[in-house]
Amino acid sequence: MKNRCSLLQFAFLLTMFLSLGNASEAYQLTLYTMPPPHHLDWSSPRALIWGCSIGNRLTFSNMDHKHTMGHVFVELNSESDYDEFAGSTTAPDAPNDADFITKQGYGLGVFFANFRGCLDPGDNLKKQLQNRYANSTVNYINFKISKSTFDRLFQYLAMYKYRNYQSVYSGLNKPREGKGAGCSIFGVSFVELAGFLCPEWVNRWQIHVKLPQSMVGGPMTKQFVSMWTVIRENRWAQPNEPFIPLDLYDPDLISQWILQAWDKVNFEKLHGGGHPFGDPILDRAKPSMRGQAKGLEIDATDVPTPTDPIWQGDALNFKETPQH
Repeated sequence: MKNRCSLLQFAFLLTMFLSLGNASEAYQLTLYTMPPPHHLDWSSPRALIWGCSIGNRLTFSNMDHKHTMGHVFVELNSESDYDEFAGSTTAPDAPNDADFITKQGYGLGVFFANFRGCLDPGDNLKKQLQNRYANSTVNYINFKISKSTFDRLFQYLAMYKYRNYQSVYSGLNKPREGKGAGCSIFGVSFVELAGFLCPEWVNRWQIHVKLPQSMVGGPMTKQFVSMWTVIRENRWAQPNEPFIPLDLYDPDLISQWILQAWDKVNFEKLHGGGHPFGDPILDRAKPSMRGQAKGLEIDATDVPTPTDPIWQGDALNFKETPQH
């Protein structure tokens, strides 16, 4: 059995690390989004499955990291000695998502499947970024943050790993409750914890569809739904039909939103105007480029650090498992 420090020891080490920071140095949070090779078609289950399983797999761009539904991750750093990338992903030995559909009869219940998960290796993400900066297939928002906000995000990431929440990819997509997280909600949870996520961003970044309950298989409904049932279906749930809502942060929508904001901010910069977004965070944005990739830089160092609990739901009552 691997040695594991007690929760008390971990809390002491965490406190010591946070107390060593220099309040005058720069702290940053960067949200990265890699759109899929081609835009996803959410008009029907058939169109979505076709695009993910066929269209976005048969592409010759970014061959080593296609991300058929896109990918989102974050970077948290201070200028002195801390720089960490974090993204929720499936574990190397996890079954392919297609197995849940073709062999286990999850149908559209695959959106709620508990995949074996892990955090993306930082070196792997850095390599992807260098390639994607060159061909403009990544976008980003770089937030300059206060030390107290950095400490809050650092604590969240450290405890997320300590509690092994990263071992469940997707699931119920509630990272702050310890109930699994796809890459998008995991990345966005950092923006939320920093106090920057406003309702308009949520509305623009999320996709909302009603999954017909008859096409949702797996543990959620205890039914088997064949792959052919999903492929044949050319509609989402109809009025008065039993359904299960799916509210999902879409890397493609986030990427498109960043590009639209970049164009607007850049126009205002060139013509000396103001920032007509009416958004207290976005009005601070400046256009940024890394290679050919477009992003936004936002100085939010004076934005108050939220004081609400980091953890929600069952995660509030987390108990360390006694070691024997």
